[in-house]
Amino acid sequence: MIYYISAPETIFKPVKLRLLADDKKRHYLLSFATSSRHFEDFYQDGKNTIMIDSGAFSAWNSGKEIDREEYLSYCKKLPDEVFKINLDVIPKTGSSQEEKLKCIEESFENYIYLSKYLKNVLPVHHYGEDIKWIHKMLDETDYVCISPANDTHENIKRKYFKYLFSQIPLSTKTHALGYSSVSGCEMFPFYSVDSISHKATHMHGHVLYKRSDGSFIFLDISDYAKMNNYSYNPGVGLSKQRDLLEDSSYLHVNNLLDRF
Repeated sequence: MIYYISAPETIFKPVKLRLLADDKKRHYLLSFATSSRHFEDFYQDGKNTIMIDSGAFSAWNSGKEIDREEYLSYCKKLPDEVFKINLDVIPKTGSSQEEKLKCIEESFENYIYLSKYLKNVLPVHHYGEDIKWIHKMLDETDYVCISPANDTHENIKRKYFKYLFSQIPLSTKTHALGYSSVSGCEMFPFYSVDSISHKATHMHGHVLYKRSDGSFIFLDISDYAKMNNYSYNPGVGLSKQRDLLEDSSYLHVNNLLDRF
């Protein structure tokens, strides 16, 4: 399973520089809203795999829309091997079923349109949409994104995944958007996933630690500090304890990638 580091431009800068400086191939998901400023940094002349998110959902959250021609124009400048997530049309809150269906139809129309000019466009099937739409997508491609409504409980996401995988060929390559539950990823045959779990150390003080037997556990930052002879002051923000934050975050990211 491939793990895409989502929003990599927001990683603690010293950690980001260390990730980009080593010789490991990694996978990054950039948003169209920020990709023009950061694409070359993370692509590194083809060393890494890049997926571009249209940013439709983020734009919808802020009351804006992404212009299809602007998205197409930008994507045309990218190497063919870069994956481009379709520009979806997001229904407004409180939309009727008829209005929601129109948005799904327009999203599929966008996928067909973009695919005429671009390679590696990935359509998206969303939680709550009729299963027939993913079958229409699979008539065009073998790699699709699935969006499990990440504001819902994990049990609801898994119910969606279980139903979806019972309806499509096991050979289908699926990318789970914004999803990286460790136990969930062990249950379902995703081809790839993305999330911001790589930022757990900075955001929540958690460090994924690999034990000598190869198993993984989550450590609190205070336990990590004790094990590695760092002084740790819980009353001071982690951003002010730069050496501890840098080393623990870099370890966390690499162990997360190793686990996947």
